Amino acid sequence: MSVITTFFGEDTSSLAVVLFCILLSIRFVDFGYHITHSLISLAVVFAVLFISPVLNQIVSPIPGFFINFISLLILFFLTSSNPQMGNASLYSFSYIFLTGTSNAKDIYNLSNKGLLLVLCYILFAVIFFIKHKNKNENHSFMQEMIGEDFFSKRNLWLIYVALGVSMLFFIGEYSSLNRFMWVGFACSSLLSNYNTHDIKQRFYDRLIGVVLGSVLFSVVLQLTPPSATFILGPMGGLALGLCSSYRYKSLFNCFGALALASGIYGIHDAVIFRILNNLIGLIFGYVYYIISIKIFSLLKTKHAHN
Repeated sequence: MSVITTFFGEDTSSLAVVLFCILLSIRFVDFGYHITHSLISLAVVFAVLFISPVLNQIVSPIPGFFINFISLLILFFLTSSNPQMGNASLYSFSYIFLTGTSNAKDIYNLSNKGLLLVLCYILFAVIFFIKHKNKNENHSFMQEMIGEDFFSKRNLWLIYVALGVSMLFFIGEYSSLNRFMWVGFACSSLLSNYNTHDIKQRFYDRLIGVVLGSVLFSVVLQLTPPSATFILGPMGGLALGLCSSYRYKSLFNCFGALALASGIYGIHDAVIFRILNNLIGLIFGYVYYIISIKIFSLLKTKHAHN
């Protein structure tokens, strides 16, 4: 990532993070259908991640809602044939992060991001081809994602996640919260978990992790010499990579987020934003989940009677 920011500028750091995460994924996780279709899909994914976050900043909230919804549907349907592999979570994170950090007015930055995406697509396509060229040879995109029943459990779940995140973005357009993308991350962390039976546990794990992580970061920051505070973010990232528990991942994820935000807002306000925004995102996600479950139950009952 440091190589990318060196050659393409510091403003591409958020895109560098997203590309690194996608690279880690495509080395092991295929899209579930023929390699030719998959490479085309990868190009579409890169195009969506470049264009849609920019469009969001130049349109009003209602068109923005539809842009978000359609964009997320495209990302999910192209990449998430097997939801258990986590691609819905990865690409919802990527979309939220880029939407929260893009600057549509900086043409120079946009051109650098466009060039970076083109170059990385070529590299990623080669890696994807080498890793997955012999998989799903007789399975097309249409067969995998639509099949005999477009309204399958998986597809309904993908629509449910895309709609929930889009609704949250729409509400966010009318809020004045700083770091609103943290609200999006918290909400997405609940909705993009395919086995949603443990959503209550994920709610508590993330909330506890965020509170403890924010407090721990503020304590560590006070004990760290000013000349060494730059290592707190990477240290949190290293610890995050060693964690298997969602609660502790949420805890150490605070280090990278607060390391950046504390330099902008100060540690006191950054900690408040971190906890408050996560709580709002979690509450919205949980309420949306409960309402959705009731709606799906009613639809199933009505369909059974018919």
